[in-house]
Amino acid sequence: MKAKLTILIAAIFCFLILLWKRDFQISPFVLIVFIVALVLALVAPDILLKLRPGHARKKMPNHRPIYKCPKCGAHLKKQDGFCYQCGAKVSSSVLPENIETVYTDDSKTVLKKMIQEEFLSQSYTTAALNRKQNWLLLGFGIYTFLIMILYFFNYSIFLCLLLEAVGILIYYLLSKRWTLVNTLVQQAVKNPDQDIPAMIAKAKQEQYQPHLSQGIKLTLTLMVAILLPVLCFFQARVWYVPYQNGYAVFRYTRGIINEEEVTIVEQYHGKPVVAIGSNAFKNATIKAVYLPDTLESIKASAFRNCYHLEQVTIPSSVVEIRGSAFENCTNLTMISLPEGLKEIRGRAFKNNKKLQSVILPSSLEYLGGNAFAGCRSLVTIMIPDGISEIYGGTFSDCTSLESIYLPDDITAIHAEAFRGDINLKQVTLPSKITEIRANTFENCRSLTSITISTGVRRIAAHAFEGCSRLSYVFVPSSVEEIGSSSFRRCDSLYTIDIPNTTQVNDRAFKESPTTIRRY
Repeated sequence: MKAKLTILIAAIFCFLILLWKRDFQISPFVLIVFIVALVLALVAPDILLKLRPGHARKKMPNHRPIYKCPKCGAHLKKQDGFCYQCGAKVSSSVLPENIETVYTDDSKTVLKKMIQEEFLSQSYTTAALNRKQNWLLLGFGIYTFLIMILYFFNYSIFLCLLLEAVGILIYYLLSKRWTLVNTLVQQAVKNPDQDIPAMIAKAKQEQYQPHLSQGIKLTLTLMVAILLPVLCFFQARVWYVPYQNGYAVFRYTRGIINEEEVTIVEQYHGKPVVAIGSNAFKNATIKAVYLPDTLESIKASAFRNCYHLEQVTIPSSVVEIRGSAFENCTNLTMISLPEGLKEIRGRAFKNNKKLQSVILPSSLEYLGGNAFAGCRSLVTIMIPDGISEIYGGTFSDCTSLESIYLPDDITAIHAEAFRGDINLKQVTLPSKITEIRANTFENCRSLTSITISTGVRRIAAHAFEGCSRLSYVFVPSSVEEIGSSSFRRCDSLYTIDIPNTTQVNDRAFKESPTTIRRY
C-alpha cells in the first residue's frame, strides 16, 4: 500500500516537472501514456504476483521470543536470574528482543490474518462482490472518459491531471477494500457470535469464477475510456450553437493533431456566425485565428490564456469585446481595433506582455477596468473623445508606457488607473475631473511634473506615492483635501504650494523631503 502510494506521488511529481520544462504545454499523446503507465504501475505488481510460479499459501513463521543479557548479549532463558556467560544479574522483567505480532495485534487484525490464511492461495470472490467490483470499474472508466473530454475541451492540464490522480487513488483504495477477506472480516466484526469456520466454508461454496480477471477488465475499460475521446477528437474542431438570429462559436476543441491556424466560417447551416462564445478558445494552443465579417460580439474569456496566439484581426462588424476576451495572450504583439467598436470590457487585453501597439477607434464609448493592465510593451496610447471615464487599473503596470493622451471630456479617472507605470513621463489631466483617486499614479517613477486641473477638489490616499522623480506639483485653490500618503516617498519633491483652505493629512508627505508653503 505504501509502495504504491509512493509510486503515485512520484509519478505525479515527475510529470509536473516535465510540464514545467515544456513551458506547461503537453500533447494529448503524452497525457494518455502517463495515465496508462500510472494505472499499470499501481495494478501490475498484484497481477504479476498472482501469475508468479509457485505462488501458494505462505505460512507465518513461528518465531519464539529471544531473551538476551543486557550486558553481554548472550541468549538466556526467561527463568534465568544470572547470565551464564558474564555472571551479570538479570532482572526478571527482561523483555524479549522479538515477539510474535499476534500477541500485540488487535482482535480485528488477528481475525483478518486468520481469514487470509484460508484464501491466500486462490483468488476467491462471490457473485455479489464481483458485481460490486464491476460497478466500481465502470464508474472509474466513465470518470476517466469525462477527464479526457475535459482535456480535449481545452481545460487546464493541471486540473485534468489532478482530477485523474484523485480518481486513480479512490479506485485503488476502494478496490483493495472490496475484497472477500475484508468483507468476511467486517461480517465477523458485526456478528461476533457467528461461527467463523462455517462462514469461511460458506464463502468457499459460493465462490464465483469471473470470465475475465480484474486486471484484464481494467485494461479494457481504460482502452475504451481513452480511445473513444481520441477517436472523437482526433482532429481539432469548431463547435457552433444557435445564437440570436444566427450561430455562435460554442467551443474549439483540440485534437491529437493540433492546428496552428483556425478560420471561423461566415455561415453555418445557412445562417451567419455572429459571436465567439464565452471560453470558446480558452487555453487553446492556436497561433492565428481568422474571424468572419459577420461577427458582432466577442464574449467573455473567448481567447483567454491563448499563450501562443500571435495574430488576430477584429472585423469592422464587431461592436463589443467582453471581459477577459484576450487576457493572458502573452505572444500577441499587435491588434487593430476597427471603427464601429463601442465597448471594451474589463481585463479584455490584460497581461498581453508583448502587445506594443493599440489604436483605439473613435467610436469607442466604454473602456473597462484593467482593460490593458500588465501590457508591459505598450509605449503610447490615445484615448478617443467618446470615453468619459477611465476605470480602475485600466493601464496599471504598463511598465513601458511613456505617454498617454486623455481627452478633456473625461469626467473621472478611477483608482489605480496608472499604478506602476514606471516610464510614464507626461500626463495632462482633463479639466472636468473632480478627484484624483487612490493609487492613481502610484510608483510612476519617471513622472517629473503634474499640473492638477482647476476643479479637482480632492487628492485621495496614495495618489502619487512612490513618484520618486516628481519635482513640481501645481495644486489649484479648488483642492479641499489631500489624503494620507498622497505624496509619500516623493524623493525629489522639495517644495509644494498648497492653498490655505486645503486640509492636509498629517501623513500626506510621509518619507518625503517636502516643505509645504501656503498661499
